[in-house]
Amino acid sequence: MDKNWLQNRRQTTSTFILMNISLGIEQSITFASLFIYLKDVLHVSGNRLTTFYSAISGIYFLSQIISSLALTRIFDKYRRLKLTFFIVNTFTIVGNALYTLPYSPWCLLAGRLISGVAGCIKPIMVSELTRSFPKDELLPQISRFAFAFSVGFTLGPFVNFVFLKADFQFLGIPITYANGAGLLITFLFILMQILTVFFVTDLSREFDLKKSHKESQILEKERLLETQSLNEKEKIDLDLGNSGFDSKEELTLIEDTSDGQPCQPTLDLDNENHDDVSAPMLPREPDKSIQNSLWTLFTSIDVVLIFIFSFFVFFELITYDSWIPMLCTEILHWGIVEINLIFLGNGIAVGIIYLACYFRPPAKEQFYTLAVYSFVAGVCLYAVFLYFSLGIEITWLNVLLWFVYIFLVAVMIVLERLFLMNTLVQMVPSEIQAFTEGIRLSFSRTGAAIGLFTAAFSFGILFYFCAVCMLVTMVLLALLIWRKKHFQNPKMINFYKIV
Repeated sequence: MDKNWLQNRRQTTSTFILMNISLGIEQSITFASLFIYLKDVLHVSGNRLTTFYSAISGIYFLSQIISSLALTRIFDKYRRLKLTFFIVNTFTIVGNALYTLPYSPWCLLAGRLISGVAGCIKPIMVSELTRSFPKDELLPQISRFAFAFSVGFTLGPFVNFVFLKADFQFLGIPITYANGAGLLITFLFILMQILTVFFVTDLSREFDLKKSHKESQILEKERLLETQSLNEKEKIDLDLGNSGFDSKEELTLIEDTSDGQPCQPTLDLDNENHDDVSAPMLPREPDKSIQNSLWTLFTSIDVVLIFIFSFFVFFELITYDSWIPMLCTEILHWGIVEINLIFLGNGIAVGIIYLACYFRPPAKEQFYTLAVYSFVAGVCLYAVFLYFSLGIEITWLNVLLWFVYIFLVAVMIVLERLFLMNTLVQMVPSEIQAFTEGIRLSFSRTGAAIGLFTAAFSFGILFYFCAVCMLVTMVLLALLIWRKKHFQNPKMINFYKIV
């Protein structure tokens, strides 16, 4: 590999880390402050409060879904990473600037719709990591990438603490606790725009390591098959020569079909006019048509299960996050500090697990076991919220259960952002890497959007909702156990055609 490319890889992936930190800060700030923003600053109340709270949160993920499906497909074709970063940063800056305006809930709605376009950048960054690092280095890189998001998610509450007593004006705009963080995010992504200009390059457009490795494997297999065929032919010539036959007589070698495989075309191994068969076959490439890609993905049981897992896991995680402000204020009668401490604890716990995976990547069996524990954690989390729905005021027990909640959520997040992501990237070729991850994240974000749109409603029937979701999570756990061998040793599914 070229030294310049390696340097570009180091600089670009470092920018990935900073971008993911920024995205983590943005997400945690919004979840922690949006309800307060609407209720105390914009004085939205009643049904309008729950409607705008769900709509503003949900439309952000809806925008992410649309941008992921559209822009990842375009990116796989052109690989213009620098231009993509520039577009994403611009939309995020404009969206957060609108979110900062404390004049109408419609400003918040428009701001989250625009900044949601940044959702396409995560599958694109994952695809570039997959194309730029060898397979044995991929899990540590994805762990570092995911850890960066958890760092940002942890820093978000700290940013909220900074603006806790804020009361000033910026360019005539009143800045308080609720919208101060949005102003900071605007400047943060302006900084990311500057870093993009100097440090981001079109990495996989310059060199696609995953595709190069795959082509090398194909050519090596063809060379081995050619050598094996020639050796077999020489052995037959020798045996026939000893039996009195002319060793120069033209013979055809037919592959044994006793193993149930279809018979291969016969090859005239003595004929010198066989350049088209004696040379290694050209490497195969994926059928890049969107119809073939979608058909192949959605007819693979394991890929479909990954999509389903992503949907339900993110539905659960976002539902939990949406319930926290409502639960703390309406049932436990806690305030802003307690809400931010819960989000802060989530980020710290997740970061610890990511660091462990980075410095000591788990074996396949351990990784799968962690995924099983994640679904068990999901069942336990619904049990925790089921208890809170009863409104029992035992302070020490409530605090203890929030500590339990923090670590259970951390385990579930690892399932979605490490296990499912790392498993899927091994199942698809380089040419549709971003598109496939975009589809997976679209399922995740669809679950998130549904969770956000229904959070206020489900909170009203918290006890029954938790009971039903516990049963659904148990079914998902059974499906994961059923496909154990396939998730422990993922194989690339067949997207290929002969060229």
